[in-house]
Amino acid sequence: MPGIKKLKLVGAWNVPIGHPVAADELRLDKQTGLSPYFREASSGSRIVILHSQDDPQVTALLTDIESLPGEPCTTMVVVPVKAIQADDVAGFILCGINRRRPWNEDFAVFLQILSNVMSSSMAATVLVEEELRRSRIAAEVAAKEQMKLEEELLFHLKRAKALNMR
Repeated sequence: MPGIKKLKLVGAWNVPIGHPVAADELRLDKQTGLSPYFREASSGSRIVILHSQDDPQVTALLTDIESLPGEPCTTMVVVPVKAIQADDVAGFILCGINRRRPWNEDFAVFLQILSNVMSSSMAATVLVEEELRRSRIAAEVAAKEQMKLEEELLFHLKRAKALNMR
């Protein structure tokens, strides 16, 4: 993986404060927590489904998370959110699955649409920020050019005045 990617938690809902799935920061080069699952989703740019019965690490990650009050969550999915470049991933959606609403194709389509909308929004934001940066640079260059021209004009006015005084 070129460069070690660090992820920052943007938001969490219905997850206890300090829970391992809601860490403030996550390094993708680690083998602990959600890192391996995020890497897997990132490398294939696909949804990764995690079941607690299949993986003791997933069981540990889902501890104290409920799909409904009093019902422990047993499945979660990792959805990559693509960046502007097609092969890059800008972030992830981690979603616990309600035991009474099992994972199916409709759910996958919904989360893929959500991921696409988030990608589009992030791309638009990045493009606007890039355009603002270019505009600032152009304004700075124009201001420097204007100062240079004013200095040249002042020089020529002083020179003309000196010539007229002779």
